Amino acid sequence: MTTGIAIRGPGAGAAALRVLQAIEMFGVGEIGGFAVFRAWSQEGGGLLSSVTQRGGSQGLTLPEGWESAPLAAVISSGPDRPLPLEQFLPGGPEGLVTGHRLPSGLTRAGVALNAHVFDLMRRGQIDQPGLEAALAAEPGLDAGLIVLPRRGPVLLANAPRVAARSDCGSFLWQNGERAVAVVLNSIAAPALTAPALAEALGAIGIEALGGPQAGYGFGALPDRLCVTLAAEERIDLDAAGVVTAIRSANPAFQRGRPGITAIYCGTPVWQGGRCLGRAVSEVWADVDAGWLTAPAARQFLWQRSL
Repeated sequence: MTTGIAIRGPGAGAAALRVLQAIEMFGVGEIGGFAVFRAWSQEGGGLLSSVTQRGGSQGLTLPEGWESAPLAAVISSGPDRPLPLEQFLPGGPEGLVTGHRLPSGLTRAGVALNAHVFDLMRRGQIDQPGLEAALAAEPGLDAGLIVLPRRGPVLLANAPRVAARSDCGSFLWQNGERAVAVVLNSIAAPALTAPALAEALGAIGIEALGGPQAGYGFGALPDRLCVTLAAEERIDLDAAGVVTAIRSANPAFQRGRPGITAIYCGTPVWQGGRCLGRAVSEVWADVDAGWLTAPAARQFLWQRSL
């Protein structure tokens, strides 16, 4: 598995999905395939689940109450993983356990690692040294875990085999009862190392919980938009992050074609009369005589200027 996300706090469900969407826009690798989303919401009826084998965030059919759930976790990677998919993210009233690589790998005792750690959490018998010891005792396992209890410290650790990889990133932030944790591997993002990518994603999660503004913002194309032919490239956003204007020197916009890069990487992004950054992901759309028709997956990321 390529990535694990765990978030606790008001609106954790929405924050976890936003981080997953950011991962899918940031780079390439084993992303956008299988995904498991699980959340705990006492008001929403307990454990909420959604799984998909393909499409990542776009493939999930999320249950009622998922956005406001105060405890949420995701695991995602490439397509078509062994069933049942819920095995990769055990959860219950006590919390959730996610991770990356193969967190459900069998220990030498013949039990799934994540299920074993979840049981320890359920019984209040796991802490950070205990998690590290449990993983160190299985040096051959290809697994890293995030333990997200309903209350108390959030835990994160990799087995020695995973810790030795050069493509892993991790992020853990906790402020009172709010927490954001991310683990990842095998994702290539332009100009970002794996640790820097994990930190950027963590900041997006913190912002979604009501924290300070992250270094990256989200934009979205409307269903239809006219592109203005202009010498200088520019994207304009409204206060909600929806594109209100695209200016481009590309003459292909003025003709008809079934697919064009509507949001072009590196294009300056303007909002409120100021240039705030540049697009770092792209969106394809159909064009007919200057009018774009956006696909369903039409979000993009832009990096705020320092």
